[in-house]
Amino acid sequence: MKLFLSIPIYDEKEVIGVINLQNKNPYQFDKTTVKTLQTIVKIITSAFRKVYLERQINFFKNKLEERKIIEKAKGILMEKEKLSENYAYKQIINEAMRKRKTLKEIAEAIILVWE
Repeated sequence: MKLFLSIPIYDEKEVIGVINLQNKNPYQFDKTTVKTLQTIVKIITSAFRKVYLERQINFFKNKLEERKIIEKAKGILMEKEKLSENYAYKQIINEAMRKRKTLKEIAEAIILVWE
């Protein structure tokens, strides 16, 4: 007889959590209970994985969008101010540091001013 039943939640590589069933009194967990819990754990793992992947996708979408804006601003500086690509990018970085803003915010301001 046992008081606890613990089923690990696995990611592709490692244990990421555990589901525990606890009884106040000794109880014999039958095979059906164990199998049911294992199935629930697989569903939970799948849901965790989906949320993680969605967050990763959103993160990289945002990074790509930010990069596009910075590249556009850099191109504007290169064209309007006749700067090299490297120097235009350094100007954006320097302005961001000076004003304590993100590169994206500075790039958006450049685009707003020049377009």
